[in-house]
Amino acid sequence: MAKLRRGTRVLGRRAPSSVPACRGPRERLAGPPALADPAAFASASRAQRRAPSRQRSRGPARLGGPPRGALTPVPASGRELRPTAHPTAVLGINGPDAPRSYREGQGGGSGRELPRVRELTQSSIRQQALRVQGLCLLHQTGDSYLALTIFSQGDIYIPQGIFCRCGGARVGSRCIRAFRGRLRPLGLAMPEALVQVWVGTHLFKAERALLVEHCGFFRGLFRSGMREARTAEVRLGVLRPEGFYITLQVLRGERPALAAADELLQAVECAAFLQAPALARFLQHSLTSDNCALLCDAAATFGLHDVFHSAALFIRDGARELAALLALPETRAYVAALRPSSYVAVSTHAPTPGFLEDASRTICYLDEEANRWRTLAALPLEASTLLAGVATLGNKLYIVGGVRGANKEVVELGFCYDPDGGTWREFPSPHQPRYDTALAGFDDHLYAIGGEFQRTAMSSVERYDPAAGCWSFVADLPQPAAGVPCAQARGRLFVCLWRPADTTAVVEYSVRADDWLPVADLRRPQSYGHCMVAHRDCLYVVRNGPKDDFLHCAIDCLNLATGQWTALPGQFVNSKGALFTAVVRGDTVYTVNRVFTLLYAIEGGTWRLLRERAGFPRPGSLQTFLLRLPSGTRGPVASTTPEL
Repeated sequence: MAKLRRGTRVLGRRAPSSVPACRGPRERLAGPPALADPAAFASASRAQRRAPSRQRSRGPARLGGPPRGALTPVPASGRELRPTAHPTAVLGINGPDAPRSYREGQGGGSGRELPRVRELTQSSIRQQALRVQGLCLLHQTGDSYLALTIFSQGDIYIPQGIFCRCGGARVGSRCIRAFRGRLRPLGLAMPEALVQVWVGTHLFKAERALLVEHCGFFRGLFRSGMREARTAEVRLGVLRPEGFYITLQVLRGERPALAAADELLQAVECAAFLQAPALARFLQHSLTSDNCALLCDAAATFGLHDVFHSAALFIRDGARELAALLALPETRAYVAALRPSSYVAVSTHAPTPGFLEDASRTICYLDEEANRWRTLAALPLEASTLLAGVATLGNKLYIVGGVRGANKEVVELGFCYDPDGGTWREFPSPHQPRYDTALAGFDDHLYAIGGEFQRTAMSSVERYDPAAGCWSFVADLPQPAAGVPCAQARGRLFVCLWRPADTTAVVEYSVRADDWLPVADLRRPQSYGHCMVAHRDCLYVVRNGPKDDFLHCAIDCLNLATGQWTALPGQFVNSKGALFTAVVRGDTVYTVNRVFTLLYAIEGGTWRLLRERAGFPRPGSLQTFLLRLPSGTRGPVASTTPEL
């Protein structure tokens, strides 16, 4: 790759050490049709030909193609380019001081040199920018030779012979490339357009693209044609500076700690006024028993329905004292009308022929008032919960994978249960057959994480979109893994992996980056976790006790805010794997085995035993989850099956 001279600077930053090679037309993004008015091109070309000779490129002579400085519109798609109504200033740099030499094979040329890049400033770029019918043309300035760049419907077209001077034979449209999104010509990061936002007496500078992407208010403002849309300054007199600062933090991917009531109120106000869904989701994921009542009342006042509904559900699932903290009568009535979530469990079952239907192949739920486990629904005959992935999404139960027979033949279909209608439906299975997979409902999608196939652990991960009804592959796990624990905290998805030398590794999936990011590691003997649950900013990893003591468990807590591990004091009984069925509802942890159902209260960094309920009446490994059942649901008492 071509190297920049040491010390060369562009836009005040040190230039990168390499220049990307020209790519062929196959790598060109599909572009829109090209400019219908060739007069603009002709006038630009004439203006450059009239420029003094000392301002023209002093690079080597071109052996083919248009003369240097001539704008040759060769659209990537072969159609006409239509100018966008909203031009964007982007820099394309070439000229007498551009980076040296595309060697043969890197740009399709014959080894001709590219000139060096001269130092340019943002002010000089702004002074030289010409906007003509949605076209942004950057022309010659001094000894620098800037590319004439076409902006069209979100695509950017760099003319042949200016952006890429390969020399040698004419390469035609190979030198034209369309970039979607942010352009980084020659590997140089371009400055983003900033907007000055006055909130009261405080001035904020924010990226225009960031505000347009995440805020309906700014998106409508900048597309409205109003005077404010044509300036780089906006005044917001109705908001407070602290709330807007929190908004910018969230939109930029930060996670501010909102502890004070005034901060929460200002954040709700900004989310409603600016129409910022990202901030609203952040508030939903920040719900705790300390702020749920305040957020519920504030969201109802400002009309943030999603935040209001999430806060009301949290209050309905929490302690009864939380509803008494609500200030508005309407919110109290809304919370009272909601259905609480129920603790649901299913044991291990393989597919059964119709004439051998097993009455125990059912899903059961805990009736806390009657202290009984009741039958909710029978499993479909073809469904298997043996080594299957089970998860909930949108108050629906999904079963993926599972095996039948001694050869572990993977069940081909997935099954979805809707408690509102009491019905099952089938849906496609992942592209890669897998069993013992971790299934997670996250961000309106299902994730099938790892698993096994033909007794071989896999690292592949697939995502299912219920709306589209299809699976797609996403980033692989850092290592092959089967039956990995996963949990969600603050709107983030975490997976717990095990590595040699007794190491527990927690990784997080980033939807935006489509990558698994390391979070924290823990070295501890017998580091074999069976379960992981989340509460507020903490992840609790439940593992075997010392010396493979399966009757007791050790619980380690990872604080996501500080990155510190702590061991919960005391010992926790794990009779028949009860703690490995842990599910968190509000501030309460539910665990179950055949003997009893134990409820723990999470207080002060530990789990305090709250009360006992009836044990699950079926043998086998259990998978547990939460569902909101229809009002009046009262199934038959689950029959007791003798343990094998």
